[in-house]
Amino acid sequence: MGHYVPLLEFNHQWETLLAAAADRDTMDETWEKWNAGIEELIAGLEARSIPYVRVLLDIEEIEQFCEEQGIPNDAKARSNLAIRKAEQNAR
Repeated sequence: MGHYVPLLEFNHQWETLLAAAADRDTMDETWEKWNAGIEELIAGLEARSIPYVRVLLDIEEIEQFCEEQGIPNDAKARSNLAIRKAEQNAR
């Protein structure tokens, strides 16, 4: 079983994500800061030989997923979408 690392497709979507996110106050202020954290996470996984899959997420698909599921756009929802998308791509 691997880890799924959700990534925004384009850094210019960060402000849009912040505006739509229910958990905005727990998120990094900039995409650059967030991405540095992701790169650190990935380096840690690689150092421990833990498999992972990068999953690109687009703001529109996040919003659509949350609307369809009737859930807030938060870290849990984005993570669940990344898992679903990775599993669909693996088929």
